[in-house]
Amino acid sequence: TNLSEKNTVDVTVQIPSLMTVEFTVSNIQAINVGDRKVVFNTKEKLVTVRGPESALATLTAQDLVIQVDFADAEMGMATFEAKVIVINPLFADMTGAVGTYDVAATVS
Repeated sequence: TNLSEKNTVDVTVQIPSLMTVEFTVSNIQAINVGDRKVVFNTKEKLVTVRGPESALATLTAQDLVIQVDFADAEMGMATFEAKVIVINPLFADMTGAVGTYDVAATVS
């Protein structure tokens, strides 16, 4: 029941101004390797991070890690999907990688 007899509602949403910055990340980590050996053929990757200007002004490549899950990987050389993670807790909730990434690796 509409007790106020108003037919419209005004809503204001404030979205912070975001920007992007590119970083060359060389910290590439393997997870779920088991008893296999992984050698990364990709040594570094250019990644794009989005966030507020104030956070991106102090974020560095050392605050980022590229993580590759080898749980379902077969032996041999291939390209694997990678996830970029902001490991610095000061920025983790405010920033994040944009796009998709992959790295080349050899599993033996």
